[in-house]
Amino acid sequence: MCGIVAIIGDLARGAACERAISSIAHRGPDGSGILNRGWARLAHRRLSIIDVEGGTQPLANEDHTCFVTFNGEIYNYVELREQLKAAGHIFRTSSDTEIIVHAYEEWGDDCVLRLRGMFAFAVVDETRRSVFVARDRMGIKPVLYSCLPGSTIVASELTAIEAAVAPEALEINPDAVHAFLRLGYIPAPLTIYKNVWKLSPASTVCFDRDGRPDQVRQYWDLTFDPVQGRTEENWIDEIDDTIRESVRLHLQSDVDFGAFLSGGLDSSLVVSYMSELLDRPVKTFSMGFEEKGFSECHYASTASALYHTDHHESILTRSELESSTDLVNCYGEPFGDNSALPTLKLCEAVSGSVKMVLSGDGGDELFGGYDRYLRAAPLWMTKDKAPPRQAYHALRGIMRQFLRREGYTPPTAYQHWHHNARMFTFDELQQLTGRRLSSDPAGASLDDKLLNINDLHYLSQLQYFDIHSYLAGDILTKVDIASMRHGLEVRVPLLDHKVAELAATIPPELLVTQTADGGYSGKSILKKLAERRFPHDFVHRKKQGFGFPIANWINQIPHGELRDRLLGYDSLITRFVDEAAVKDLLSDMNSPMRSRKIWLLLILQQWLSRHGSSALCLSV
Repeated sequence: MCGIVAIIGDLARGAACERAISSIAHRGPDGSGILNRGWARLAHRRLSIIDVEGGTQPLANEDHTCFVTFNGEIYNYVELREQLKAAGHIFRTSSDTEIIVHAYEEWGDDCVLRLRGMFAFAVVDETRRSVFVARDRMGIKPVLYSCLPGSTIVASELTAIEAAVAPEALEINPDAVHAFLRLGYIPAPLTIYKNVWKLSPASTVCFDRDGRPDQVRQYWDLTFDPVQGRTEENWIDEIDDTIRESVRLHLQSDVDFGAFLSGGLDSSLVVSYMSELLDRPVKTFSMGFEEKGFSECHYASTASALYHTDHHESILTRSELESSTDLVNCYGEPFGDNSALPTLKLCEAVSGSVKMVLSGDGGDELFGGYDRYLRAAPLWMTKDKAPPRQAYHALRGIMRQFLRREGYTPPTAYQHWHHNARMFTFDELQQLTGRRLSSDPAGASLDDKLLNINDLHYLSQLQYFDIHSYLAGDILTKVDIASMRHGLEVRVPLLDHKVAELAATIPPELLVTQTADGGYSGKSILKKLAERRFPHDFVHRKKQGFGFPIANWINQIPHGELRDRLLGYDSLITRFVDEAAVKDLLSDMNSPMRSRKIWLLLILQQWLSRHGSSALCLSV
């Protein structure tokens, strides 16, 4: 787990590369390296996990015609090494990094199809005079790039690009600000700047020697294709085997490691497999809150006791709210997931004990765990008929938008996802900005995919939207930045692409099921698996999630203080939002999701203040 930089063109001949890699030194506290090829430079910051002594980067092939800088882990590197050796390749190290440069030699751009793991890398190809850049299937590891006149910069974090270029080269993108206010994060390919882009998950791009990119290529997509005719027990057995194998592969390490244990179903399952596979107690770590209603630490303690882990617990207090400035410094662009703060504090606490942990991220998206899936269940379980009266209560927010005098029109999965995955609704955003917007910025990353999934089951469509937007744009971004800030590697075995591909074949009726009381239960098949490992009451409980009591904390801030923070004399937020609309939000205590919306505005204001006026787009 590391930080990477690649610079092509004019900026490769100055000190930009040194500035860029130094700005992300936190991603790799164990070492650094820079390769200068004249027309291109590669740089690397290393967090040593595998082949601690021999994995120094950038790393070359046998004849020094290809060089790689790599962030991530390749879990099938032992198998690939044998294949490549048989093909005549000579290895000098035992690191998984060297697999990439030889795989690129052997299979070219299609090398990514052979890799099982999380990765972001850049390969300098001297023969083609090009730089090949790739990102893993699920988007676990980030890649950003900026194409400027005469130069292109590729990096793990936005901070590195900011360090490499003159401030006036970067201009704020109003569409990205609007997307942030809609979703709480900025989805790929957007970033906060007009001329900086995120490489989307499962994508590659190649730059020529002048930094000109070819077309971004998507090399993989998760295909939802339910397989019928199998028994429930057969499904559970295969899920069991596949997750166990993924966890086994994710345990490859030459350093001490542990696991995040929130007490939720997914992280508890991962810890249970780790405990079976290891011959020592697993070191587990959790973060709780003073407010008992928001803490799952008692469930984490239960799981720890069942599997005899070496458990460590931290508590987050309200005073830590002032650390929201850390989020602005860490994430490089506005990032509004309020669980980022406890995640950042948890990573800080864990990094003093181990260098790598496994987490349970991905279970909700792949196995149908989110509440928004349950709220939508009446729309498909009634087989296209108007949903029963009790469904209107569960769906009342979205129903109001689709009820007409002539009758009920069910919302599409896309409409349902938009309504349930947002902070400000589209109408609220237009009121907040004081202008009529031509399109909804929340759909920018999904619009080109909609035609490919219209025939999918309603639930599969919702999962697809989350995997392609929320998972990579929010969940995985949150964990990568927070963990790397403290030199900690986080691995996600539930997001191994073999696990994901299996999950995409499970019939939707095994994921979300109706309960005896007429309600709905998510992750049903995964809960059946968990029943083999945990008590019934541990498995079947209300989903809580990992966030902090934001409403309690925001509401304790005096109105005048909030107004001064957002609308004081030095406020820059009014370049993007209407002052009167902000005042209305601050005054309306009954506004839906008021605290979350105020949190977004506070984050945006802090980000703008940190970056000053140099990047402000004055024409917004």
